Amino acid sequence: MGGGGRSAGRASVASRFLRGRSGASAIEFALVATPFLMLLMMLFQISLFYFAKESLDDAVRSASRQIMVGKVPASTQSAEAFRNTLLCPRLLFGLECSAIKVDAYRIGLTSDAKTGTGIYQFVDKTKKALRSPSSAGGFCIGAANDYVFLDVSYTFTNALSALFDRLTGGGLKTIRSTSLFRNEPFATGGASC
Repeated sequence: MGGGGRSAGRASVASRFLRGRSGASAIEFALVATPFLMLLMMLFQISLFYFAKESLDDAVRSASRQIMVGKVPASTQSAEAFRNTLLCPRLLFGLECSAIKVDAYRIGLTSDAKTGTGIYQFVDKTKKALRSPSSAGGFCIGAANDYVFLDVSYTFTNALSALFDRLTGGGLKTIRSTSLFRNEPFATGGASC
């Protein structure tokens, strides 16, 4: 006999499972499969989040280098044009470009932790984290030899928030990528703001 006996045997096992009156097999399968599938979906969502974060980090790193060497043309010296021209084309992941928020700040050459000037205007001492300054919403890429703080954020929507609202913190996570650098002494480009 060829392979016909095997497929008939498999069909009979499947038909017995479907015709079973006790339902114990179906209940056991549901008890095991449901948590497994939920765990699998959560792992997939977490992977997407970190892939999106790495994609945004790479785009910010590349854009920072363009600012640093004075290669940002005057036509892209607004937050929207900068985002559309330098950040979005570098994204490896399907992030919605219009949802990316870009701020760039020129920082003074001197910094004082006590008065909160210079780079310390971006440090939240109570949380030991970075924060946007009180004058949020600025965009200035600076001129030659200026210190620049580039702050890019994206609100990542968790697709599984309906299922795991408590575990995912409401379904929204902010992906934030920052870069602090000093512009090189380039002859052209940059902005005096």
